[in-house]
Parts: sequence; structure tokens; C-alpha cells
Amino acid sequence: MNKEQLNAIRARCEAATPGPWGLVRGTDNLIIANADTEYVPADVICSIFRGLTPCSIHPFTDKLSVNAEFIANARQDIPALLDYIAELEAKLEDPLTYQGAINSREIPWESMGR
Repeated sequence: MNKEQLNAIRARCEAATPGPWGLVRGTDNLIIANADTEYVPADVICSIFRGLTPCSIHPFTDKLSVNAEFIANARQDIPALLDYIAELEAKLEDPLTYQGAINSREIPWESMGR
């Protein structure tokens, strides 16, 4: 994963409705909503109704398109981030590889608190 990919994921995350998001299950629907507030229609991010439109991004929010982009990219963003974490963890297990990653600036000194 390169810096450009990480920046694109971060931009999608920062543009979307702040979290945490929660899932509310009804008898015929699922609703993704802001979990920090009492449920009100303005906090609905996405609604899924059985038998109707498979998923509708809720029109009450002004973040309609950025929430949709965030949701649509989550399926590839999360596995990519998990792979990147695993790659970094593997480098940390080998001191020589870790030193090489630091020297190549793959792992910046600033992230180590120095």
C-alpha cells in the first residue's frame, strides 16, 4: 500500500459522517446510523429494506455522496489496510527488516515517538 492509497482512504474517512456508526435491526429493515445520538432521522446514514430498494443512502444528510463513497469503498479499503498492517507487523518481527524499513522511510521516525 502506498502513501497515495492511504491518503485516499483517509480522505474518504474524514469526509464521511463522523462515527461511531451503529446498526439498528428492524423486522424488515436495517439502518446504519450515528451511534452517538438518540435515533432521529437526520442521523440515518443508510437504510436497507427487505422487498424494496436494496440500499438507499438517506436523503436527510448533507453528506449523501461522501457517505455512499465511504460505504462503497469499505469492501476493498479494509482488506487492503489489514494486509498493510500484516506486512508492517512482519517487518517488525525481523529487526534487520525493521531497520531497513526505517532507513527507507517506510516507517517514519516520527511514528516511533522520536
